[in-house]
Amino acid sequence: MNKALSRAIFLFITFTFCFTAGSVAPIAMPSTASNGTLSLQDIPIRDPNIMVYNGTYYMTGTTAGDGFLGYTSTDLVHWTAQGYIYHENASSWARENFWAPEFRNANGQFYIFFTANSSTLKRATGVAVATSPLGPYHELATPLTPLDWHCLDGTEFQDGNKTYLIFSHEWLDSSNGTGEMWIEQITSNFTAPVGQPTLLFQARNAPWNNGVTDGPSILKYGGKYYLFWSSYGPTGYNVGYAFATNITGPFTQCFYPVITDDGGHSSVFNRISDGQLMIVFHQPNEGGLERAHILSLVFVKGTWTAGLPADPTPVNEVLAPIAWVALLVVGIVVRHRRPGRSN
Repeated sequence: MNKALSRAIFLFITFTFCFTAGSVAPIAMPSTASNGTLSLQDIPIRDPNIMVYNGTYYMTGTTAGDGFLGYTSTDLVHWTAQGYIYHENASSWARENFWAPEFRNANGQFYIFFTANSSTLKRATGVAVATSPLGPYHELATPLTPLDWHCLDGTEFQDGNKTYLIFSHEWLDSSNGTGEMWIEQITSNFTAPVGQPTLLFQARNAPWNNGVTDGPSILKYGGKYYLFWSSYGPTGYNVGYAFATNITGPFTQCFYPVITDDGGHSSVFNRISDGQLMIVFHQPNEGGLERAHILSLVFVKGTWTAGLPADPTPVNEVLAPIAWVALLVVGIVVRHRRPGRSN
């Protein structure tokens, strides 16, 4: 490839990503709030999850080596640290690698679904319960995911009168070397699986990733199920989605991610003030630098878009897929790896 052509391709890609990804910017927040509370930039966190309850936002995530910390806000700008909401205990199956907690308000109680393991147990998703959103949470039962698999990032979803857990089977012990997304029905009190899990899709089914499946979060909208999930692509960690008319599939993958630029592991919630759907994720995906970012999530012309106005200009919809084609054509190499999570 001659130098002129190489430069033209580089400029095209640079312009395209600046134009399209430039709109995907976090809500403007101060580095230190004037009243002494915390901004999102003050809170190291991976895999952030936000629950709305009684006019307050509750946030947790991968935050500590021996449990999970909690934070509260009434405006998504100013946050108050609430200390541990869950702490490791000697009688638990969960002894290390405390990852990806997700709040649920159900059955008159509060729950967190979270990933952990021990020296004798592979990574698994289990549940802890409390009478307050801020805990303290205590284990409800043994893990819900298959004990002979490395599983992580389980997320619960209610569909009609059935309760499901969607989780990632890591590529580390997958027979074909690619991550997989699975679903299983669980009891309504979150204590046990019902039947056998079902494969939803493999990471290699999506054109934008490198074989890892992380961070599932499912949303039902317009009669379809949209399963957001994370992996690695040309711009680092990313969030894409798959969609289906049935919760057990078959799922069709989106062509290019919703969140790029080394941001990922998302979940969704509704803004208190107006019900606007929001997506929260961590960025960047580097040890110690991860922070939560919050964007609006809008559905425009059959596509989910993060951080854009309600009526984005058509050029954004055109340039984003072209950028991804360009990156793939010029042969950007993505290493098949899963960086370790840091607290």
